[in-house]
Amino acid sequence: VAGTNAGSFAQGDDIVVYTTNPNGVVDSLALNDTVTLLGLTSGLSGIYNIPGDFATITGAVDTLNIFGTCDTTWFRLATGTYDEAVEVLEFPRYSAGSPVIFQSATGDSADVMWDNTTAQVTIDLNGADYIWMEDLTIKNSAAGGRNAIRLSNGADYNKVMNSHIIGVSINSTSNLYPVINNASGLDVYNEIVGNRVVGGSYGIYSYGVGTTNLEMGNIVSNNTVVDFYYMGLYNYYQDGIHVNGNSVTSNSVYTSMYGIYNYYCNGPVEYVGNHVYPTEGTDGFYMAMYFSQSLGNDPFNRDLIANNILIAGRQGETGTVYGLYMANADMKNIYHNTCIVLDGGVSARAV
Repeated sequence: VAGTNAGSFAQGDDIVVYTTNPNGVVDSLALNDTVTLLGLTSGLSGIYNIPGDFATITGAVDTLNIFGTCDTTWFRLATGTYDEAVEVLEFPRYSAGSPVIFQSATGDSADVMWDNTTAQVTIDLNGADYIWMEDLTIKNSAAGGRNAIRLSNGADYNKVMNSHIIGVSINSTSNLYPVINNASGLDVYNEIVGNRVVGGSYGIYSYGVGTTNLEMGNIVSNNTVVDFYYMGLYNYYQDGIHVNGNSVTSNSVYTSMYGIYNYYCNGPVEYVGNHVYPTEGTDGFYMAMYFSQSLGNDPFNRDLIANNILIAGRQGETGTVYGLYMANADMKNIYHNTCIVLDGGVSARAV
């Protein structure tokens, strides 16, 4: 290639670019004048079948991490079981808004079992953006496993939709074991919608950076979250989060369970149509929905907490339990909620 004529290239070409007489003089150090690319490969776009175009999910993700995408990309998983764990990095992409979609080829989550049996995390979105997971069963059954899905290091605009997400079964209050773990860091505008989330110490865990650096625009809606040990939905350092239409219950025997826990969730936020209720034979929830240090920021666009059904305690409970609990939480419209204490001590409160 000479001058400004770039020529044309094809898949698999090797490209070597070097300088000659820079600025019209002989190069005094020719050791660093060459750039080499072996095996030119374009970014991904369109539909890829697994197995087929790629033998494994790991092979597809390895290619994605190296070569990136030129447009919207679908990885369609055939019916079967996949024992794989992957890490998706911040890969090169031509169009920032074009997603990479992992989905069941049949559209039925029961047909694809993505079950990692060896690693701490099944799907690790490490700085990856616009990764959408649809109609899948994603599980972590590894000895020493932690999360089915983890988002970290600026993983933004990702979606988990209409899937069955199964975490580890563990009797622990540790924050190491959420089923879906939006770990410490600034991961914004992510959506977790329409899933069944099972197990873990927490069901869905969302944690920002700090009081002056909140995660923005995350959505946790229309999920069924069951059989966690400690907390169903955990939201900390969030700005403008929407938590709507979730069903939260557990078979845990832990006596200080929380259904939906919110700390430094600043407005405007929405919590509409959630149902938190005890599983028969358990101690029920210590607090069905909890807010602390959660401040609205606009008296004309107030936070909305409406049409929730919040049930705390159990029959025969003698301790202090709460349906809806608020501490240092202001500028909220609290409308048409049903808050019930099934039984409790003299200090128990529905609200």
